[in-house]
Amino acid sequence: MADRLAQQKLAVQLALPPRLPAVALGQSIVRQLLLGLCGHLIERATQATLQIAGHVEGADVLLEIGIVPATQVLAPPEDVQARLEGFAEMARASGAMLALRDSTVTGFVVRLPHAPARTLLVVDDNQDSLDLFTRILQPAGYAVVPACSAQEGFALAVSLRPMAIAL
Repeated sequence: MADRLAQQKLAVQLALPPRLPAVALGQSIVRQLLLGLCGHLIERATQATLQIAGHVEGADVLLEIGIVPATQVLAPPEDVQARLEGFAEMARASGAMLALRDSTVTGFVVRLPHAPARTLLVVDDNQDSLDLFTRILQPAGYAVVPACSAQEGFALAVSLRPMAIAL
């Protein structure tokens, strides 16, 4: 893909927050969908920028992929409808939602559902231990719920139903 970007004189601009949440879809099909969408745009643009931006919206991660300026995008090929139907089918099969940015197909918006929260309950009467668990596990995508006593831990375990409990 790097060779094709250079050949088309395209730059790439990423605008992704440092910690997008995990998505609930298979990594390989999401990768295949995103590469297909990017490839479709790359072959139709020259001397422009491929922008990829992402943000969280409600319970979804939104990825916006497009060419700017839009005037640098060639007219859609004759088989554009079949391609778009293929991308849409791949999105539906994976659980994602796909939308066109505009009628001239200069970009796409891909909506990916969040993965369910991975909640860990940590029970310890030592605040330093609770802080350590939180510092290590939160950046890895876990929702860490601290409890300072066995009674509090039991009540939280019953109400939260965490995926794991550390004592």
